[in-house]
Amino acid sequence: MARPRVLVVESDATVRASLEILIQEAGGDYRGAADTDGACRILETEPIQVALVDTGLRPDTFGTFMDRFRKLRPAAVAVGLGHGLGDPGADRLLEMGLFDLAPKPVDGQHLALVAKRAMEQSRILDSYHRLRDGVRGRSGYQRLVGRSSFMENLRGTLERLAPGDGTVIFYGPVGSGRELAARYLHSSSDRRENPFAILDCSAFPVETIAVELFGGEGREGVLAAGRNGSVLLEEVGRLTPGIQSRLANTLENGEIDCRVLASSLTDLRPAVQNGAFMEELLDRLSLATVVMEPLIRRMEDLPVLASHFLDTICQINDLPPINLSAAALEVLGRHHWPGNIRELRNAMEQAAILASGTVQPEDLPARIREQEQSVNPDVVAAALDPFRAAKRKVVDAFEERYLSELLNRKRGNVTAAAEQAGMLRSALQRLLRKHGINSADFRRMRGPGRPATAEKKLSAD
Repeated sequence: MARPRVLVVESDATVRASLEILIQEAGGDYRGAADTDGACRILETEPIQVALVDTGLRPDTFGTFMDRFRKLRPAAVAVGLGHGLGDPGADRLLEMGLFDLAPKPVDGQHLALVAKRAMEQSRILDSYHRLRDGVRGRSGYQRLVGRSSFMENLRGTLERLAPGDGTVIFYGPVGSGRELAARYLHSSSDRRENPFAILDCSAFPVETIAVELFGGEGREGVLAAGRNGSVLLEEVGRLTPGIQSRLANTLENGEIDCRVLASSLTDLRPAVQNGAFMEELLDRLSLATVVMEPLIRRMEDLPVLASHFLDTICQINDLPPINLSAAALEVLGRHHWPGNIRELRNAMEQAAILASGTVQPEDLPARIREQEQSVNPDVVAAALDPFRAAKRKVVDAFEERYLSELLNRKRGNVTAAAEQAGMLRSALQRLLRKHGINSADFRRMRGPGRPATAEKKLSAD
C-alpha cells in the first residue's frame, strides 16, 4: 500500500527537518516547501493527501494559498502549524479551510494523532470524489445526449475521428458542448486511459500563458500534463502572435506526445485573413473541423436533455427521481436558450432544488418563465393525462409549430429548411410525414402567415 504523501509548508528549515523525521517515522512520504510558490508547484505535480501549513503566513498569502490548495487537491486535507484550537484567531483559520490545528513547538505524539485523523478525512474525501466522478462519467454530464440528426451525425463523426492522432478544432457558441464533444472524442480513442487536460487560453494574462502552455519556472505546462493523452486548448484564437508561432513550431517538430484539440467561439479563417491568427497554426490545428449547433437549432433534443440532466442530478446527489411536467416542458420549449445546453443544465439544477417530485413552471428560473406568453389550454389539458402521454402531446405540439414556422420562413423549401434546422433532409421529411405537413402548402403562400388550407396531407416532398 502506498505511503501517504505529506506536504510541509514552513519557512524555517529547522522545523521542516524535524517534521520530516516525524513524518517518516509515522510511515509518511515527506515533501517540503519553504514558501507557498514552491508548495503550489508540488501540489500541481504530486498527489498530496495532507498538508501541514505554517499559520504565520500573512492573512492574504495564507488565504490565497488555501484557495489554490482546495482547487488543486480537493480531496486533500490541510492542518495549520502554529496555533492551537483555543488560540485567538483559530476560528478564522478554520473558516479558511483548515481541518485542524497543531501548536508550535510541535509535539510528535500530538502531531501523529492529528495526522492520523487528517489521513482518514482525506480517504473519505477521495472516496466521495471518485464516486461522484464515476457517476458523472457513467451517466452524467459527460455523455453526448440527443436524438436529433445533428447529434447522430456528431457521434458518428467523433467515432470516425477517434482512432487517429490528428488535430481537431471545435467551433460553436458558449454552452453548445465543445468541451463535451472533445471529451467524447478522447474517451473513444486509444488514449482514453491517459490524461485529458484543458487550458482556457482566454483565462490567463499574456505574461503567464506561455508557462501555462509550455511550462517553465519549475513547473510543467498543459502540453506536458496531457502526455500520452489529449489536450484541449479552449479559445485558441486568443493566443498572442508570439505564442501562436511557438505552438506552430512545437506541433511541426513533434515535440509533444499528446493529441492536440482546440476550440473557438467563431471561425478563425477571417482572423487569418486580417492577420490576427497564423494560417500555418490554423492548418496544423484543423486537420478536422467539428461545428457545434446551438440548442435553438436542435430543439427536438430539449426534452431528452432536460430529463437526462434531472436524472443525473438525482444520481449524483442521491435524490429520489424528479419528473418534468408537461407545463414546464412547454415553457422550456418557448425559451430561446442563448446559453445553450449549459443554460438548460443550470435551469434543471435550480429546478431540482425547488421541485417537489415533479418540476413545475414555477420551479424554473425567472428569466425562462418570463418568456411565457400565455397559458396554453392544450398544456393544461395535457397535464391531466399520465406523464408520458402528456409529455408526448407537448413535444408533438412543439414539433408541429416549429416545422410550420420553419417552412413558413423558407417558403416551403425543404432543403433550405433542413439546413436551417441543422438536420438531414431525409430526417426533416420524416418529421413532416409524421405530422402530416405538406411543404407545397407553404410554397403557395402569397405573404406572411399560415397556409390558407387547414388540411394536413400525408406526403412531403
